[in-house]
Amino acid sequence: MRNLTILEQVRWSIYKAGGPWIEFELIPMQDEKTFQLLQKGDTLGIFQLESEGMKQALRDIHPTHFLDIVAVNALYRPGPMDFIPVYARRKAGKEPTNMLHPALEPILRETFGVIVYQEQIIQIASVMAGFTMGQADLLRRAVSKKNRQVLEEQRAAFVKGAIKQGFDMQVAEEVYALIVRFADYGFPKSHAVAYSVISYQMAYLKAHFPLSFYAALLSNATGNVEKIQQLVSEAKEKGIPFYPPSLKRSTKFFTVEKDGVRYSLSGVKGVPHTFIETVIALRQTNAEAFDNLFDFAVALSAQHFKPKIMESLIFAGALDYLMKDRAVLLATVEAAHKHAELLRPTEDIDIASATAYSFGKPKYMEAEAMPQKEKLLHEKESLGFYISAHPVTEERTFWNEVNMTCRELKREREGTYVKMIGMIEEVKKIRTKKGEQMAFVQLQDEFGTVSVTLFPQVFQLVQEFLLEDELIYLEGTLERRFGKSQIKVKHAQATKKLGN
Repeated sequence: MRNLTILEQVRWSIYKAGGPWIEFELIPMQDEKTFQLLQKGDTLGIFQLESEGMKQALRDIHPTHFLDIVAVNALYRPGPMDFIPVYARRKAGKEPTNMLHPALEPILRETFGVIVYQEQIIQIASVMAGFTMGQADLLRRAVSKKNRQVLEEQRAAFVKGAIKQGFDMQVAEEVYALIVRFADYGFPKSHAVAYSVISYQMAYLKAHFPLSFYAALLSNATGNVEKIQQLVSEAKEKGIPFYPPSLKRSTKFFTVEKDGVRYSLSGVKGVPHTFIETVIALRQTNAEAFDNLFDFAVALSAQHFKPKIMESLIFAGALDYLMKDRAVLLATVEAAHKHAELLRPTEDIDIASATAYSFGKPKYMEAEAMPQKEKLLHEKESLGFYISAHPVTEERTFWNEVNMTCRELKREREGTYVKMIGMIEEVKKIRTKKGEQMAFVQLQDEFGTVSVTLFPQVFQLVQEFLLEDELIYLEGTLERRFGKSQIKVKHAQATKKLGN
């Protein structure tokens, strides 16, 4: 249900951004761009297909037809996932598709001889043993419940029926054994098809309308900082710009704006929905009030203009459009609140009456400009990540040696020697069998994250700097594990910690 809602939200986002109205039932089911996205495992945010294991299964199977997606959805579960490599090799022509009998060919052709669906059991029992659909369904149930007594009874009935149909007894025994072996995990094809239609439609929208896709997914991830970071990071890797939240332009959802995505007001910590609704309503009646902090405070009334909420918005960059330094805005909030309390303490007071006897508005307070490091730290606190800039971006300018970012890592060959700067997100220290310390570190830059391995020799040199938010320069060899980039570090050194 949630994913059907997301599909609808993406459709409206596309339409509001000036795109076409998408009729889902008219989406071409053999769309090249969609299959390219699936083949790469570019499926973050796509129903049923976004786990790392599923991404790898898609890369292995290399779907070229809708039925491949159906098969992946059915196979990717404990048990049947063992047959994903078989399906992939046979589909690629690297392994022959052997059928125990030609009669099975029309039933198992689309799944390359692998029993994937419960419906295939019913078909085999009907074609080979002459079972009625009701009898065949009893066999399906016995298999799925692993009821040994019923399975033995069904085996006798299956073999007897197959011989009666003119099949060889040995073939009948082998086919029955195949049913029991594969169909332990048989999945209803009807179920897999229904799921896969949603998977395909989401993949189509992601391939053709990425801005609206990310905006809808981010709106649904509000409150889930980790999910938002994943989506923003991936979108940035694809060159999609993000605009900070804006009191003047943002809504309670992420929205498509120009060639990028505008951050929502709901995504700012400490900003309640009632405040957002009041702000959006105010835009319709008094848009000019947003051009000055004092006018805005009065238009909103002291009842809604709360210093704590305003501070969160200032830290997030939502008032940057006023062209005042964030430190100036923070210093002015209290004065603006007092101004509102004096003229319009509650929203019940008519704004025209409130401002009728006003003798001008106060001026912005003076304050020393907020340092970039402080600005970014507050930004991360209020949004969960850096949006206007990233500490790594600035630091990288001082290092001529750097030749790589997280965005480029995905395109590089395994074995490439990389030199990069990142910010430490997480450190996991372990001891080797020899008792030496080493560490696995999650490193981030403005384009994403990468896992790096620091073996004992390198670890000793930098262990005191392995702290969260520490900036670190490293060199090492690029490797791939389960389709993800990893770096085996040969050399590392601290640069400077954010805030120094």
